[in-house]
Amino acid sequence: LEQRPGQSVVDNPRDRDDCTVLKIPSTSVAFLTGYRGESLRGVERSSHTFCFTDGSGDDEHLLIFSYSRAAREHAKEIVEDRLAEHKRLGRSSARRGDDDDDDRRRRRRDD
Repeated sequence: LEQRPGQSVVDNPRDRDDCTVLKIPSTSVAFLTGYRGESLRGVERSSHTFCFTDGSGDDEHLLIFSYSRAAREHAKEIVEDRLAEHKRLGRSSARRGDDDDDDRRRRRRDD
């Protein structure tokens, strides 16, 4: 399948039997999707689903499609694990943030 350009719209995804909707913090969307969507494509390959994000603002929604409920649940577990990982990484980088910023500034001055 090729990536479809433009926006996709799904009316009432919660009313569909082939879709699971998962709330995603907007700060984690890029981490979840990865460069050019490769990370999310990996979730799809591992779980035999089709996924994309929908929404804007503080929270977005990940729509997970498959006729198999087990496949959708597997994708949801993978995504929840990745979100937990992102949260852990965010906490550790927030603690180091000031030091990292200082290091970057020093390197720029030295260049």
